Amino acid sequence: MSKLIRITSGVLVLVVVLALLLTSIPGGPLHGQWLLVHMMASGALVMLLPAFAISWLAPAIRGVALGRGMVIAYWGLVVGGFITIATMFISMLPLAGTDTLHSLIVVHGYAGFAMAIAAIAFALGWVVNHVRV
Repeated sequence: MSKLIRITSGVLVLVVVLALLLTSIPGGPLHGQWLLVHMMASGALVMLLPAFAISWLAPAIRGVALGRGMVIAYWGLVVGGFITIATMFISMLPLAGTDTLHSLIVVHGYAGFAMAIAAIAFALGWVVNHVRV
């Protein structure tokens, strides 16, 4: 059962990260339908990332079944994802001024792209390991 949960959470997180990446590629400020899709996918990521992090934690700590590259990609995906989520969460609170909001948006973008790169590396490692986890 835990293997099924791991596979399901892994596939869903990769699909959501792909949707977030594709909506971010046009460049410039997001607006219209791109922003709507990005916001819906980000809501899914907020729910799926903790499930993914917990379900893959034991194999990532053991590391033997995954391999070093996949463990690094796992931690990059989890840490990058939480930084991406945290920067937007903080920007929604009445705590930051305009300059800080601009900085949060920049950090959000870089962390999001780092998360996407880690997700791609995780997916490639998963394919190389023949989904045997």
